[in-house]
Parts: sequence; C-alpha cells; structure tokens
Amino acid sequence: MMYRSLIAHALSVFALVSRLCGGGQSPHMFTRQSQSAKTAHNAQWTDKREQIVMYLPQANRGRQLFDALASPGLRRIWDQYGGKHRNLCRWSTPGCRAACLGNSGHLGIRDGAASRAMLARYVMLCVFPDMFWRIVDHEIGKHKRRVGKCRKILVVRINGTSDIDVPQWLTDAHPDVEFQDYTKRPIARSGKVRPNYYVVRSITERDGPNPEHDGNFVVPVDLPRGAPLPKRYMGRRVIDGDVHDLRCADRQGQYAVLVRAKKRTDGVYADTHGFIRPVS
Repeated sequence: MMYRSLIAHALSVFALVSRLCGGGQSPHMFTRQSQSAKTAHNAQWTDKREQIVMYLPQANRGRQLFDALASPGLRRIWDQYGGKHRNLCRWSTPGCRAACLGNSGHLGIRDGAASRAMLARYVMLCVFPDMFWRIVDHEIGKHKRRVGKCRKILVVRINGTSDIDVPQWLTDAHPDVEFQDYTKRPIARSGKVRPNYYVVRSITERDGPNPEHDGNFVVPVDLPRGAPLPKRYMGRRVIDGDVHDLRCADRQGQYAVLVRAKKRTDGVYADTHGFIRPVS
C-alpha cells in the first residue's frame, strides 16, 4: 500500500507539472519503440526485443525551454521547492550539441508538444528527483509486463537525448531488462558496466582519426540514408548503425558503428565542428 500511495502521489505531481508546462493530462517518461522514428525500425530487425526511450532536453536546453515555456504556476513550484537547472550532457561538445537529435523533428520545435513533454520530465528531475526515478521505475515495470506478454525482452534507453547517470538500484531492480545508452563521457571501454547495462562510447570531434578505445564506438558520418558504407573505417571493421538502435545486440569487439547523419530541412548539415565525419 505504501508503494502504491507513493506512486500515485508522484504521478499526480507529474500530471500537475505537465499541465503547467502546457502539456498533456497523462504524461509519460518513455516513448514506445513504435512511436519514435529513431527506434521504429528495430521491429524490422528483430521480434525478440522491444525498446523504450526517454527524451530529456539535451545539455542546457532544459533551462532554455523553462525560460520560454514555463507558466507562472510552474515558476512558483520551481522557486518553492528550490529547483536548480542542470546540464544533462556534461561531456557534450559543440559538435554533438549542433547535431543532436533533440534539435530535429518534433523534438526540435520549441513550443511543440514534444518539447513541453521534455520540459515536464526535466522539471521532475530537477525539482523532484526521487519522484522522477520512482515514476521511471514504475513505467519500466509496466512496459516489461506488456512486452513480456509477447515473449519479448524489454530494452530501456534512459538517455535518448541526454547523458545522465543511471542509478544502480534501478538496473538492479530489473535484472530481466536490458539497459543501454550511448555516452560522450571519457570511458576507456564500451561494454556492460553492469550485468544488464550496456554503454557504448560515441566519438566526438575531440577524438583523433584512430581513437584508442577498447570495444565498439559509434561515429556519425556524412552519408545519406541508405548509402553504402565502407567495410573498414578508422582502422576498424564496420557495423551499420542504422539497421537498428539496439547497440546492446551488436557484434562486440573493435568495431566502428557508423550512423548516417540526418540533414536539416534545408538539405544541408549543421556546422558540427567535425563531429559528423566524412567518408571518402
């Protein structure tokens, strides 16, 4: 009963915050695989796993969205409970911020529904962090039961557009779930940092032409969708990172996982300072 009352209270606070952000009455932390262009194609690759992703405002965009969209009521809650803005991508670079998924599609529309939903999650994380993670845990449990009925394994990506720490207790609480994330943090090796949590390094413009990194790494390249990839890149064998977003299911070793960069609506790439790499 205590757990149910805590969840009910957290959900009611989340709903209030969402309304004060101009968002929906029934907010959620995660986006289903079928509802995201980034993950929908996973279903074409496997019917054994299904992914959910959480989209938070990248880097310092949370402060920008708050300044632009927060209602007077939301500002009162922020001040009353001592809200403090956070950089959700501490290891980001100018290049990755320019190319970020959070700047494209529905996520990139400042006053759109997706941005308001991101702001609501951001406020929960900054003002009510215990409730934030309690709701995350609750939603993972619901999705796990849903996909379990289809005999699938749930894959959870906390950092769809962020790079925050994932608490140990959360992954421990769901040993039958696969957690995965991309990261810019200076880890020495990609792989399982916990028995059920896979982290892969995403290369930035600060890395040299042949980064000394153990395990796979991900590289965005300046090729259009569907263009053929080289067999080797940056001294490594290549994996096509656009076939699916389940990096935990990739072949493991010393591979370069190449992801074709998406152009802006005007048909050019943003200035990414060398973050998006050429393929000759």
